[in-house]
Amino acid sequence: MWAKLYRTNIAKEIAFPTGVWFEDRPYLLRYLLRTERVILIADNLLHIHNRKNSITRQLINTRRITDLQIIFETEIEAVQQSIIPKPYKYVITKHHMHTLLDNLLLIIDEGSKSTERHQIQKCFISSVRQTIKIIKKENIKLLYKDVLMLQLLLLPNKIGWFLSGKIILKICEERIQAIRNKKA
Repeated sequence: MWAKLYRTNIAKEIAFPTGVWFEDRPYLLRYLLRTERVILIADNLLHIHNRKNSITRQLINTRRITDLQIIFETEIEAVQQSIIPKPYKYVITKHHMHTLLDNLLLIIDEGSKSTERHQIQKCFISSVRQTIKIIKKENIKLLYKDVLMLQLLLLPNKIGWFLSGKIILKICEERIQAIRNKKA
């Protein structure tokens, strides 16, 4: 885990999820739920070298979508066990919805290049539906704009990938450009 220092006694109490990408997210969350304070340093003390073949730079695929869904569910489970889960559940859900939106934009932008395009699309819709089930089950209160985002995420399932892709790319022009620049 980069850019962080941990107290050993707390860090040793927590295990990383195994077999999934992005495993540092639930680890960090579990750590933060156990600690009493966090100190942030504003100085740039770290230089990150981005590799084109790193997990975060890969083209969209079913593993990325599936693992991000697993991580979301793991994070919800972690806060469920904490003493103040409600505000955390919303923040985690909101972050996951933005991750889903980024994945949708990647599918639209790069999906035609993939040999497993239909599996990726099906996996994505399944992930959105599973997220909605969790939101309902956990009784996570969403803002109106969050509900609209969920509808946007399901748009390809309602009107098809081609037409929804055109609409979503137009709505999210700045965001897709930021994603393209991040990959470059």
